[in-house]
Amino acid sequence: NYIWNIGLVDDSIYVVPISDTMYIVTGTDTNGCSNADTVNVSIIPIPVVDAGIDFSICRGDTTTLTATLGSVSYSWIPVGDLSNPNNITTLAWPKDTTLYKVIATGANGCTAMDSVYVNVVWPPAFAGLDDSICFGDSILLIGSGGVIYSWSNGSTNDSVYVKPNVSTLFVLSVTDTLGCKATDDVFIRVDDLPV
Repeated sequence: NYIWNIGLVDDSIYVVPISDTMYIVTGTDTNGCSNADTVNVSIIPIPVVDAGIDFSICRGDTTTLTATLGSVSYSWIPVGDLSNPNNITTLAWPKDTTLYKVIATGANGCTAMDSVYVNVVWPPAFAGLDDSICFGDSILLIGSGGVIYSWSNGSTNDSVYVKPNVSTLFVLSVTDTLGCKATDDVFIRVDDLPV
């Protein structure tokens, strides 16, 4: 039979030490003779890794992901929109909001992981639905989706009256509170008056 200094009585035991620990096992054979042996289990520190705080970018922009120093290798996932997924620092250009994870490996082979959430913002620019007017009439165009507006006719209001002489495509550019930009357009058909 076997007995360990932690009270277990099996030939093999499973332990989860939280610090360096010496385990002593005493074995007794069928003749009643006993002997002891020891095994030291050392705790290898897990590398510390930090991918940074969550943040937002505009759709179409490129950003930099950076992990903390202290490991010998790094691996970022998902790798699809990254310039160098096996570096401590990599460029990222996500098309949609993405949770990036970095796995850091220390010199002892232990790994640690952290993640950073990149919110991709795309302002919902809306210039309205296509419409038609009679020649000589005017129409109100109402834009939405931002805090700064710019119409292709030079207006900087969210809403603008227009009186085109010919069918015209009006383009609206909007900028949101983060500085992200988006565009939309609305086509106004001008119908001739009856003769």
